[in-house]
Amino acid sequence: MYGSFLNILIRSVGEKKTTKCSFRIAVNNPRNKEEVLYMNIAVWGKSAESCHKYLQKGSSVLVEGRIRQATLENGSYWTDVVA
Repeated sequence: MYGSFLNILIRSVGEKKTTKCSFRIAVNNPRNKEEVLYMNIAVWGKSAESCHKYLQKGSSVLVEGRIRQATLENGSYWTDVVA
C-alpha cells in the first residue's frame, strides 16, 4: 500500500454491502529503539466507514483486534490485524 494512506473497498454480497478499509501504521520496535515496524490494518463495516471519514496520514490511532496470517504463493507470509 505504499503511496496511499487509506484504501476503501465496498463489496456487495447479494443485497448486503460490506465496507473494508485498510491502512498501515508505524510502531516503534520495543526491542530495538532505532527500528520501526509497519503493521497492516483491516477494518470492516461501520468502523471502516469511520476510519475513512476521520483518519488521515499522521493521525494517532489505537487499534484492537486479532492477528491474521496468510501464506502467499511464493512461501512468504502476510500478517495483518483485523480490527
